[in-house]
Amino acid sequence: MNKIIISLTILILLSCAGQIKESEKQTDLNDELESFEGKITYDIEIEYMDTNSPVDYSNYYENVLHGSSAIYSYGEKGSILREYPHSGIGGFKYKCFNLNENTSFWELRNYDTLYIENPSSNNFELISKAYGDSLQICGYDCQTITYTVLDPIWNDIIIYRYYYSKEIYLEPTRYVNWKEALVGEIFGIMKSPILGSDIDYGTYKKHMRAIKVESEKIDESIFTIPSNIPIVEY
Repeated sequence: MNKIIISLTILILLSCAGQIKESEKQTDLNDELESFEGKITYDIEIEYMDTNSPVDYSNYYENVLHGSSAIYSYGEKGSILREYPHSGIGGFKYKCFNLNENTSFWELRNYDTLYIENPSSNNFELISKAYGDSLQICGYDCQTITYTVLDPIWNDIIIYRYYYSKEIYLEPTRYVNWKEALVGEIFGIMKSPILGSDIDYGTYKKHMRAIKVESEKIDESIFTIPSNIPIVEY
């Protein structure tokens, strides 16, 4: 009996040692992975849903707010610039997350104002999250994650579906303090840049798909907070 107990103990210890080594191997692998630095270009399509509205806002959502494309620049140190080159007057010119300053800021096209907010707080209430089927985007095998949230300020339910790939690594620990819209938590799950998204705002749906992924050096100065225009803080 003692021999059996001793043998079982040895097997358990060997199993635990193997699991520890596997965990250390995975940790070392993550440490060796190079976080993505470069640009991703996306096509944007809008579905206008609010057909019962007395005012037709379809042109605003389709052509003004974001336009037909977006370019995301992922910096070496973790900052992200989102540009909308075809937005209309009053639409988003760009949005930027400056990691070093832990600050989000944006400009609207043809408006002489810089809008700034602290992304460390989340105003949304999580209703559910789910994982979906795989999909090919821009040559990458992508997985999906869907977050359904409540915006208590407007009492709106928003559904975020993101597409990401294990073939492109993005260091997630950089974004733990980016709590706005649960972005940090989502990056923590994806460990990847966004390769596509479907966002259902109720009145309209915004579909975004990567059409070009370019790994390249990004000039960190593009993430600098402008100082020569009036500022509005949220």
